[in-house]
Amino acid sequence: MKILVLEPHNRCNCRCVMCDIWRRTVEREIEKAELDRHLDDIVSLGVEQVVFTGGEPLMHSDLFRLAAPLRARDIRITLLSTGLLLKRDAERIVASMDEVIVSLDGPREVHDAIRRVPGAFDRLADGVRAIHRLSREFPVSARCTVQARNAEHLRETVAAARSMGLRSVSFL
Repeated sequence: MKILVLEPHNRCNCRCVMCDIWRRTVEREIEKAELDRHLDDIVSLGVEQVVFTGGEPLMHSDLFRLAAPLRARDIRITLLSTGLLLKRDAERIVASMDEVIVSLDGPREVHDAIRRVPGAFDRLADGVRAIHRLSREFPVSARCTVQARNAEHLRETVAAARSMGLRSVSFL
């Protein structure tokens, strides 16, 4: 499968201990006209899936306008997200994306400490529930970056993923 990874927005709404994206001071995002200029090339290259990553793609001023022409060309769309904005955008996510992969760093206390955002775990869980209220079968999975602060909590991370109704969790 040919996959194109796009960073539609370069900022993030977390302050993760293992990442420095949040330190960026200049905000950049892909404009729809810019993506439109490349659509023919994306199709001619045989791209079958686009992965929106970041930073946090949902911070883009209109991510869903970027998704529309890709979906119109039968290109599968995966959203990689911190999960903090899932609840806000649940309807549009279900209508515009094929799957979501959220960052999950551990059980509640570990996740919030690594993300350095109080309540991040609960906001992530609320967002997953909002998506599943709209579409029980919509695929939401997790990825976990293993590091010193969560390495001893991998079983609890799997339990947290299950409690949220996540389809799977992978470890990097």
